[in-house]
Amino acid sequence: MLLTNGVLQGLTRLRKKLENLAIAIKTRNINDAHKYAKNTILILAGVSISTLTGNSGISKNAENARLQNELGSIVEKINLAISESFMDDVNVDKMKVLIDKGYIIENKNENYDYVDASAVLGSSSKFGKGNEDKERYILDGNKVVYINNKGEEVTEAETALDANKNFITTWRVNANDKIVLPFIVDQWFQGNYDCTIDWGDGSETEHVGGENSTAQRPEHTYTQAGDYNISISGKCAYFVLTANAYSSTYPELLKKLIKIVSWGAVEAEGYGFGDAENLVEIAEPIKKTFIKCEDDSLAYLFSGCKNLEVIPSFLFRYVNENTTSFKGTFERCEKLTSIPEELFENAPNATNFEATFAYCKNLMTIPTNLFANNKKQINFKKTFTGCTKLENVPYELFDSTPNTINFDRTFYECYNLKTGPKIWERANASQISGNQRTYAYCNSFDKTGLSTDILNKYFE
Repeated sequence: MLLTNGVLQGLTRLRKKLENLAIAIKTRNINDAHKYAKNTILILAGVSISTLTGNSGISKNAENARLQNELGSIVEKINLAISESFMDDVNVDKMKVLIDKGYIIENKNENYDYVDASAVLGSSSKFGKGNEDKERYILDGNKVVYINNKGEEVTEAETALDANKNFITTWRVNANDKIVLPFIVDQWFQGNYDCTIDWGDGSETEHVGGENSTAQRPEHTYTQAGDYNISISGKCAYFVLTANAYSSTYPELLKKLIKIVSWGAVEAEGYGFGDAENLVEIAEPIKKTFIKCEDDSLAYLFSGCKNLEVIPSFLFRYVNENTTSFKGTFERCEKLTSIPEELFENAPNATNFEATFAYCKNLMTIPTNLFANNKKQINFKKTFTGCTKLENVPYELFDSTPNTINFDRTFYECYNLKTGPKIWERANASQISGNQRTYAYCNSFDKTGLSTDILNKYFE
């Protein structure tokens, strides 16, 4: 079939729009991506209709209608694919749940990086602000709909209760297993605990602590095997699995904790879940989570949680502004494959990321802006040591931390790493003292053109 001038012109415009679409996706400009996708389909529709009309000028109405339906389906799929490319897996799942419920979503939430999906779903409603406990809602006409972090619809009453949530953990036990909660005892007990515990098996609740109380770790024996939610309400300042006296006395208990279901509003001063090797799920925070944790209170928080696969994007959204250290926080979390870009954005006074992700053996990507708001940071010692699956690290990863002077073994033994930040080109390179060995044993690293001095200092 010979193509008319109109068809040829349409195809030329189509090629240009496709080029623009590719650029928009590459530069992560979602608004332009949707615009060019829409324009592409319109041009394609025009070309197809011109082709159908042919020399007679008489449209084949049935075929034209079928084509229009197919094009409509194509544009929906294209735009959904674009939306998904701009979201992490968690948000993609949420989006799909909302689509299945028939809700129409438009615009980005001003606080959270949700995509403009109007091209897929229409344009009659918007993502609204979530409540303070990170529930989110959308406006569907005049109806306010609350959506929890799993994409499930909840009532306004349920959402209101969120501020009073208990601190809930899930433990997997065998018959006749005894769970001893990791409270801090001795001189730290009195005044730090005044709480009620629901053991989750139908037994009576238990009150622990309060005025003139005797230091004790609450304990409970389960008659039947199963997964039990232990719910704590009231004052519980410390819950620390990694305390030496606990981990050495009850080493097997570390393996029985499998989930943090709800952080609750216990205003804890220190949580510690280190070496909880079977922990697989961490709840997103509420407003009071970590609010009293200061200085290095979050150090080694999830160290050794080797089965943890996902870190909630805003886990440290409500972290105390005086938090200075994330030393070893996710060290030896062997199943982690990625890090949420927003993880540390609300910790502007953090200065220490020593060994934060050391020996996360399956970590494959590091977001460019991971430390974008940590401008006071000075210590990246061993931060990603032993992350053997890393291949390419953004050159700009440390651009927002001009004061950093310690890059000692930052990527030590990252055997497959090919590219990474050029520490030797930093403005403060002369202040990076000593034999840093930043890339020592990075056997795959591209060292083309590097001087002997650089090789000796950063690679040997």
